Amino acid sequence: MVKNKEITRQQKKFADEFLLSRGNRIDAYYVAGYKAKNRLVASAAAAQLLKNIKVQDYINSKLKEMGFDDENVDLQLLFLINQHADFSAKVRAIDVYNKKSGKYTERHIHKFEGVGDEALKERLASIVTGSDGDSGGTGDEEGGE
Repeated sequence: MVKNKEITRQQKKFADEFLLSRGNRIDAYYVAGYKAKNRLVASAAAAQLLKNIKVQDYINSKLKEMGFDDENVDLQLLFLINQHADFSAKVRAIDVYNKKSGKYTERHIHKFEGVGDEALKERLASIVTGSDGDSGGTGDEEGGE
C-alpha cells in the first residue's frame, strides 16, 4: 500500500494556525475545521496531529523559512550576548549558550544532615575499597573455597 506523502489541506491549515497561535494546538485544531466533543478531546486529537510525520515536516520547514534554525538561533544568541542594553537578557543568553555548548554539567546535591565527617570518610572508603554491603565483601568472592 502506497501512503500519501502530501499533507492534507486541513493538516496544512492546522499547522499554519499552530504556528500563528504560537503553539496553541487546541485553537489551531478548531480553526482548521476539525470538530471535537470538548476541548480535552480536541487537545488529544491535536497532539496526535502534531505527532504526524507529514505535519511535523511541514511545521519544521515553515520554521526554517521563518529563520528558526540552529544557525539563526545561534546568531540571535550571539547578538544578545554582545548587546549592552538589557543586562538580564544578556545573562539569560549566556546561560543558554553555556547549557547548549555543554559547559554546564548536571549537578547533584546530597545532604548529609547529622552525619559527621569521620562517618562520611568511612562510608566513602568502604565504597571505594568494595567492602560495602552486608556480606562485608565486594561480592566478587566465590563460595566454597
